[in-house]
Amino acid sequence: MAARQKATAVATTDLADVDFESYAGAGLESADAESFAIPFLKVLQTNSPEVDEADSKYVPEAKPGMLINTVTGELFDGKDGVGFVPCEYQRKLLRWAPRGSTQGFRGEVTEAEKARLYESGVLVDHEGRTYFVTEDGKVDAKKCDRLVDTRLHFGLTLDGDDIPHQVLLSLSSTQIKKSKLFNSLIKQQLLPTGKQLPAFANVYRITTAKESNDQGSWFGVNFAVIGRVPNAAVFKTAAEFYESVRGNKVKVDLAGATHERESNAEDSDKF
Repeated sequence: MAARQKATAVATTDLADVDFESYAGAGLESADAESFAIPFLKVLQTNSPEVDEADSKYVPEAKPGMLINTVTGELFDGKDGVGFVPCEYQRKLLRWAPRGSTQGFRGEVTEAEKARLYESGVLVDHEGRTYFVTEDGKVDAKKCDRLVDTRLHFGLTLDGDDIPHQVLLSLSSTQIKKSKLFNSLIKQQLLPTGKQLPAFANVYRITTAKESNDQGSWFGVNFAVIGRVPNAAVFKTAAEFYESVRGNKVKVDLAGATHERESNAEDSDKF
């Protein structure tokens, strides 16, 4: 180990003379959308693995109510929040195995497929949730897969130096209402001509706050307008991310999307 540290020290003494610019992008020429992971911007709950010191996913200093970049591990205080530039929005219907199952994410269902499944009786609504019935046509929450309405907000987080980082905020269950309010807030931002601003022309602040119902409590998100993006470079980065998502050039691991939040609450998916 000592030899490795010494070699690193020697190698970095003359980096000022290295022309990194001439090799910009080198090393990832063959990488496609399947080669990268879009980080999720996740709200930590009381039972999130990141706050459990005994869990392999534990992140030091992580606390319930914080926001975390799931790839970099960067934490954001929930009360102070983090700047967010929304770039693209998608709605997905995701199938999940029952809670406690090792299978987890079971795939995406289209609106047309959902309609056919309802018509055939394979998919039913039960106690505010949508289930795939068992082979005998019954609903058992412990055995049946669920179909979860999930709202995906692709965007950029901005740190103190206004350095943008691509992330994906996944909202479902009680947070669907928050997603709708956020989209409405974005839609209200207008140019002097009356036309709607591009979603990525403004920065919004995402904060968290404790919420509850008769089943338990959890941390949810809130959104507020900060103002215009800090500079043209951030706007360009946001526009490029928008184009990439719209052009299906961004691969998303939907298994990382939020379905039943890591919380103690058993709330309805219906709003």
